[in-house]
Amino acid sequence: MGFSAGGYVAAAVGLQHDPASRPDFVAPIYGAMPEEFSVPKDAAPLFLAHADDDKTVPVVKTSVRLYLAWKEAQMPAELHIYLRGGHGFGMRKKGLPVDTWIDRFRDWLGNQGLLKPAQ
Repeated sequence: MGFSAGGYVAAAVGLQHDPASRPDFVAPIYGAMPEEFSVPKDAAPLFLAHADDDKTVPVVKTSVRLYLAWKEAQMPAELHIYLRGGHGFGMRKKGLPVDTWIDRFRDWLGNQGLLKPAQ
């Protein structure tokens, strides 16, 4: 998981890894994506979240491309594009729907079997 520039790093790890370094999931949050890429055959599940009004980098366009490539490769992927939130919304409450992205991420992790049951 990574945010902004860290989102680029998270995507890059998800796209280029060996069996020993394959992540359990890939979650670039409002991160730019590599221009050229191919989805690995052992791609980890992908979760993307962005705000449509993010003017910092063209994250929405590249995220849609990454999402569609994952789906074309028949790999699990989920994409959330919120109308407002800008760049760097993080986990701060702004009174916007983007405030709930972390809840959607937790739901997604659970659906992927990546969360341990509560004790």
